[in-house]
Amino acid sequence: ASADGRALTSMLSDSVHPNAVGAYLVGKALAAALAPIAFTRAPLISSNADVYSVSALSKNRLSNPLMVNSGGTLGAGVTSASGGTTGIAQGWQAARTGAATAVVSLVDRTVADDGDALGKKQRIAATGTADGETVTLSLITGVTPFAAGDVIYSDFIFSVNSASNVKYILANLVCATSIGNFTIWHNAGSANGYPNAQAPFSGVVRTRDFKVPGGAGVTGVNLSVVVAFAGVGNATIDVSRVRVATA
Repeated sequence: ASADGRALTSMLSDSVHPNAVGAYLVGKALAAALAPIAFTRAPLISSNADVYSVSALSKNRLSNPLMVNSGGTLGAGVTSASGGTTGIAQGWQAARTGAATAVVSLVDRTVADDGDALGKKQRIAATGTADGETVTLSLITGVTPFAAGDVIYSDFIFSVNSASNVKYILANLVCATSIGNFTIWHNAGSANGYPNAQAPFSGVVRTRDFKVPGGAGVTGVNLSVVVAFAGVGNATIDVSRVRVATA
C-alpha cells in the first residue's frame, strides 16, 4: 500500500480490482493469516523410499518423489544442461510446441535456498518465440494403483524464479478412468499475469481432493505443468518434493 494506506495503482487492473501482482500479495498475506487455523495434510514427502511400491504403508504412489534419479525423456527442442538425460528426472518428460526451447537441470535443494536439503529440484529454463508456444513438464506414465472410492490429491513445491511475456502457467492433475478423464486440479493465469517478473512465486501447491467414482477403473493419474508464452519471452520454474497420493 501507499504511505496513506491506499492501494498502489501498479497493483490494480482497473483502479479497483487487483491485478496478478496485487492478487499474489493479497493471497500471500491471507495465507499467512489463515495458516494457524487451516487444516493441513501430512507433512511434505521427505524420503525417496516413501512410495507404495516399496511399502504398502505409504499413501504416495509416485516413484522418485524427491527427483534424485535422472534419466527421463527429452522432446525436440529440449536439452539437458549436463548432457544426455542427466538433467531430467526419472519418470518425467519435457516437451515443447512451436519453436520454443528449454534447458532442463536437476538442482540440489539446499538449506540456504530452500529450507531443506531433501532431494533435487527439476528446473526448466523455457524460452518462447511466438504467441501460443508452450513448454511442458509431465509424467511419462500415469501413476497407479488407484481404485474406485480412493481419494486422490497431489502436493509439491513449485517456484517461478523469473518470467517475461508469459501468457499463463497451468498445472493439471488428470485421473484417467474407464468412464472418462477427470481433471482433479488446474491453475491458469491470464495474459502476462501469473506469475510475472514483478511477483515471482514460491510455495507449496496442494490440489483439492478427488474421489474416484464408484465402478470406475483407474488407468493412471498424470501430473503436468505447462508454461505458455504470449510472444518472445522466458520463464524459469522449479518443481520438487512431488507426491501423488491417497488421502
